[in-house]
Amino acid sequence: MVALCIATAGVLAVGGANAQQAKYPAGGPKLPQWSVLPDWSGLWERGGDIVWDDRIPFKAGEPELPPYNADYLKEYMARRAEQRADALAGRPRTFRGAGLYGSMPAMMIMLFPMDIQINRHEVVIMTANGGAREIYTDGRVHPADALPSSRGHSIGHWEGKTLVVDTCCFRADTRLPGGGAHSDQMHVTERFWSPDGHALKDAITVEDPKAFTKPWTTEKTYYRRPDWEQVEYDGEENTRDFGKPSPDGEAAFGPPPKAEGAASPAPTPVAAAAPKPPKPPGKPATTEGLQKATALAVGNLAWETVVVAELKRDSDKVTWNGVTRSVTWHCTAAPDGTKAYCEQPPAPPGAAGPPGARPTMATASEPAPARPAGPPALVKNTVTVGGQDRDYYYFVPPKADRAGFNQVVYALHDNGQTAQQFAQASGWMKVAADNGFVVVFPETVQKDWGPSAGGEDDYLAAVLAHAGTHMLIPAPPGGGPGGPRAGGGGGEGAAEGDAGRRGGPPRIRTWAPFQYLTGVGAGATLAQAFAMNHPGLYAAVATVDGVANDAAYAKGEQPADGAYLHIWPDKALVPIWKQQKKDVPVAIWLFTHGAPTAAETRQADYWKRADRVAAAAATNSAGGYETAVFPARDNPSQQVRTTTLPASAPVDARLAGTIWNDLFARVARWTSSPNGDLGRLMTHAEVDKAFEVKSIAVGDRTYTYYVKTPPSYSKGQKLPVVLSAHGFAFPAWMYLSQIKLHEVGDKEGFITVYLQGQRDAWTFEDPDGPDQQYILKVIAAVEADYGADPGRIYMQGFSFGSGLTYMMGLTHPELFAGVSPNSGIGPMPKDVETRIAQIKAKSDARTPMLLLYGDADRGGSVDGEIPSQGILRGAIDEMKTYNHIATADGAKPFHSPTGPGYDILVPGGKLVSDAVDARYPQGRFKIYQYSSADPTPRNLFNFVWVRDLTHGGDPRQAQLEWDYFKHWRRNADGSLSYVPN
Repeated sequence: MVALCIATAGVLAVGGANAQQAKYPAGGPKLPQWSVLPDWSGLWERGGDIVWDDRIPFKAGEPELPPYNADYLKEYMARRAEQRADALAGRPRTFRGAGLYGSMPAMMIMLFPMDIQINRHEVVIMTANGGAREIYTDGRVHPADALPSSRGHSIGHWEGKTLVVDTCCFRADTRLPGGGAHSDQMHVTERFWSPDGHALKDAITVEDPKAFTKPWTTEKTYYRRPDWEQVEYDGEENTRDFGKPSPDGEAAFGPPPKAEGAASPAPTPVAAAAPKPPKPPGKPATTEGLQKATALAVGNLAWETVVVAELKRDSDKVTWNGVTRSVTWHCTAAPDGTKAYCEQPPAPPGAAGPPGARPTMATASEPAPARPAGPPALVKNTVTVGGQDRDYYYFVPPKADRAGFNQVVYALHDNGQTAQQFAQASGWMKVAADNGFVVVFPETVQKDWGPSAGGEDDYLAAVLAHAGTHMLIPAPPGGGPGGPRAGGGGGEGAAEGDAGRRGGPPRIRTWAPFQYLTGVGAGATLAQAFAMNHPGLYAAVATVDGVANDAAYAKGEQPADGAYLHIWPDKALVPIWKQQKKDVPVAIWLFTHGAPTAAETRQADYWKRADRVAAAAATNSAGGYETAVFPARDNPSQQVRTTTLPASAPVDARLAGTIWNDLFARVARWTSSPNGDLGRLMTHAEVDKAFEVKSIAVGDRTYTYYVKTPPSYSKGQKLPVVLSAHGFAFPAWMYLSQIKLHEVGDKEGFITVYLQGQRDAWTFEDPDGPDQQYILKVIAAVEADYGADPGRIYMQGFSFGSGLTYMMGLTHPELFAGVSPNSGIGPMPKDVETRIAQIKAKSDARTPMLLLYGDADRGGSVDGEIPSQGILRGAIDEMKTYNHIATADGAKPFHSPTGPGYDILVPGGKLVSDAVDARYPQGRFKIYQYSSADPTPRNLFNFVWVRDLTHGGDPRQAQLEWDYFKHWRRNADGSLSYVPN
């Protein structure tokens, strides 16, 4: 017998095959105490999208790329182009679902749930598709000659109940999320913590000096699933060779059917042997089934989430668009979802972009095909309710805001009609086209709403939830840029936001404050019943000839469900201010043909009580209709209107236009309480008239800002200035109606400046970036134009604007006498941190700061407590350090009524309660005042914890901020002065 010696590709380290010698520092293993270890054992499910950073808004055609250098970016683009060429040419492609998501860092995106087990030696993370990842916590260090692997070598240590992990020693042949390459010098650091016992956070930083220009970061969230158990995943089950025959003998790959009347074949498709239908043959495929069919047909398999749009069902086929971050696929299948194929149109000449442009995925994919000229059409979407697919339609006008939030009207037709018929006859499409808002038309089954209005409640709730994330902006005629924007901002940002050219149209953005409901006849009955059962979901309701049934009135005695939980559904909060449904105000307009019946009078009386309106009405003419208006004394937006129409009056565009212009366009339900608060919304035209609208250029960008001087202002007066930065997708003209900072300015005597970002967003990666230059130019312009006091310049910002405000206060302490970031804060990018360090090295810079955050916002725990660890705690610590505050914060165990206990923060600052009223007798604002460790301590930081507040602002917030700002002045030498009164 001849002995063969076979050389293996790897090297067997000391300790035997598949093992290597552990390396400990002197003294051997050092184990943590059992008391330190948190209870994270069990199954956890990924929250959010299967992408690297799901905090970045979904934009079709714009994948998330690592910060590659030129060489690695070139390789990435070439690889994607090769994949696309293979797909269009029909070359076979085999894909295994386990490979990518079994390596680091993609493993932590969690294609499948993960099982965590913790002991003193290690933390083990197991997934069904990726094996086990061991994080050693016994004090060992990385081996000097570690064997490279797909998951790397991980060591960790505990900082309290935060796990800090360092991972090295990767093979260079695995892929990053999105399919990009990395080098053998990739290094990953992580911080795991649980803010509330129900969620687990993983802040990930990936560095690669060979491949990246800067670190690549994200933060993933996982949710505890105590009643789940893992099942086996077999990677071979999801292996598909798209060039081989399918089991039934038909070729899985083949040309698509020739379009009727077409002279040449359609572009070559990418096809897949469709998965076995989850339902019996012949039953229509669900939206979920079509998502899976798209993923298989394009070899996607969870690399990117697929959104099904423009779904159409015929007797012999179903067609849809499968929209991902990279591209739009045009797909066709049998009615039950089998025999699916998807195709892309060929890329047009010049798709690579202008010379010198940085390559993006737009260079490797292609725009959506040009749509035929003509008015925008209704689009059909499908939701699954109770196991049944139900359709609804929506209309996006050319004037829709392509970057910011859009107001949305939900319009319900009468029995005997279809949604499409009502959309045309009611005039709502025309009014929407003229005014730039979006309309959703729910659809009946067989032209009749359910036998009782309550039977349709789940369907309307499903439509509301689905439409908020599944309405797409159609490509304009000819495939070029769209019509004018409703949101303002201008400049090149508007053109970028309009594109339907990056692989498919982007989604319409909506938000809870800007939703409205209307209905006619049976649709009015349904609308009234739904509004009574869910009064915190719509700002205003207008109905014609319809009242709720008796069962709806009984629901008024139930506790209101806390509409803010629709924004963060994973919360388990019990609001301090508890309302019954019958006590939640809704702006109401009731139309009747002829004198109101007893039932219609009863309906009006219900809402008059809920809105707490005056007994006497003011009569006016709205759109030519004589109308009685019952306003609430302390809030005119809380109102009930009644209008008697002539018997022959049609339900048409005139009526729809009146409802829109006189009510819907002027009211919002601000997210400032558990069920929202009705408030005035100035229209864009009113804002342009009430404010001085100015523009300023930064390079090739043009920015807009809005200025309001107080009534007491006279030229030459050196007044203070407060700058205000809106949130993401929340344009300044809308935001100012919520914050009402200018109203405080009118009373207190300061100049208010509302800043407008490009595409309704801000960037703060670069302390010298265009947005930062814009703000500096605005300050100089306001000082020059209005003689503003340069020593009293302040800034506040909301959400995304909070991050900008925070960055400006830290990097330009010489300009600002105080800043207030609110409802959003996060770690600053490395370039900003470097700038801060440079500033602090030169001088003892300080900036007075007021940080405001709501307990029901994302950063709060599931029970509305202040987490002891995480981004919010990090921001508090950073602000304290910046301002030389030595006051320590503590932590204590919290016994959650909804699950395992966890630690919460005990702020060390002096507690002062404010905003006391009947709803909050102990005060809504919990203000923790921190003073600096100076010979004369100064209150340089206030942390304000607001009870019952989700992502929004209390109406008293602007006054609170000014009351803090007004005590501070920045002197010419950069020092601060405190003015007691």
